[in-house]
Amino acid sequence: MQKILLSAGILLLLLYGCAPHQSPRFEEGLYLNPEYEFSLQTPSGWESVETLPGWLTHEMPTAKKNLIRVLFLHPNKRDLMIVTSERSTSGRILNFLDGGAAIQQVINMYYNQRQQALAGVPFVEKFSYSTKGGSGHGRRPGIIGVEEIFFKGAAGSAMQSVKTDCVYECHGSTTCFVSLMLLSGSDTYEENFKIYEDVLASLSSRPELSIR
Repeated sequence: MQKILLSAGILLLLLYGCAPHQSPRFEEGLYLNPEYEFSLQTPSGWESVETLPGWLTHEMPTAKKNLIRVLFLHPNKRDLMIVTSERSTSGRILNFLDGGAAIQQVINMYYNQRQQALAGVPFVEKFSYSTKGGSGHGRRPGIIGVEEIFFKGAAGSAMQSVKTDCVYECHGSTTCFVSLMLLSGSDTYEENFKIYEDVLASLSSRPELSIR
């Protein structure tokens, strides 16, 4: 009997140990992320790159860099879209998905703190934000808020950014967050913003991507 149990245990170990690791991938114009269970459309003509531009590498905190899942670089080699994601460390937070008054207060506090933190940054000229309810529907993640920044980029060039923070349930019992940011020269911002909106509209939660 012990031999049978031992053999069964070894078999299970082999089966699960040999299961393929589901890494992020590109498929038919989509970026798919099984670990965080989401997908989005890749911006046409933009290149997926591994590293941030040098000037941004020095300005972005390491903790924020660790949340980056994919980068898309504009053909002009300056403008950029950044996708970040993370899981809640305290499990399922239904309040985010319900969009209640209590969580709205938390969201406002977060963006107020962001505004205060950026107030002393020399290259930031203007910061503004708007908060949303946080509730989504179907596969569409809920939007927590949107922030916009006007700042000076490399060599003093005028730059703008917009970042949309979204929330959705992942892995059946956890809350996941995904953010899409556009960094663009002011001269190309309007054109790039239209592409950004298309990518944002394509963002979907995809629980079927992960290995159970």
